[in-house]
Amino acid sequence: LMLLIAMNSLIRTFTAAALFCVAAAASQAADDVATGTAALRTGDFTGATALWQDMATVGNPSAVNNLAFMYISGNGVTRDVAKGMDLLKAAADFGYPMSQYNLGLMYANAEKFGLAPVGAAVTATDLYRAAAFGGHVRAQYLLATRTFLGVGTEKDPLLAYTWLKVARTGTGTDLNLAKQIDALIEVLEPLLAAES
Repeated sequence: LMLLIAMNSLIRTFTAAALFCVAAAASQAADDVATGTAALRTGDFTGATALWQDMATVGNPSAVNNLAFMYISGNGVTRDVAKGMDLLKAAADFGYPMSQYNLGLMYANAEKFGLAPVGAAVTATDLYRAAAFGGHVRAQYLLATRTFLGVGTEKDPLLAYTWLKVARTGTGTDLNLAKQIDALIEVLEPLLAAES
């Protein structure tokens, strides 16, 4: 019995130590992303890019997303839209909502980024949908808008209204987005009432 108690205590100690290490690593990764973002805001594109490249090599999806932005914009690296797209696709395939949203924006503006416009609207909507299910509020709003208008998906005012209500709960301090959502809700409510 004493041996079991000692083993149980040892297991709890190792588990607590492992969780502490995981939490410390996650905290460090968040700090590194924030450091890169701060460097970007001060115009240190090279420093931000170098930091995000290091983090991207170990698979940090936020760093991959940010590095993709650097390649697409040509800040801190030679502009390479194709490489940026590949990075965004990798992070989007991983399930990172911000990359799904950003890739959706690129497909929604396909010609601007040299993408074939055929099928781009559907791809953009599918990416917004994936990001929306991942909790990305702007993706929820854009998915609602596209669903209301029937862009890249079937027109469905009720589903659009549902996504708007979901997005509205997550706007937080983004008052401009909240106003856009509220304006579309005001348009949809009478239409839905007339249909019922």
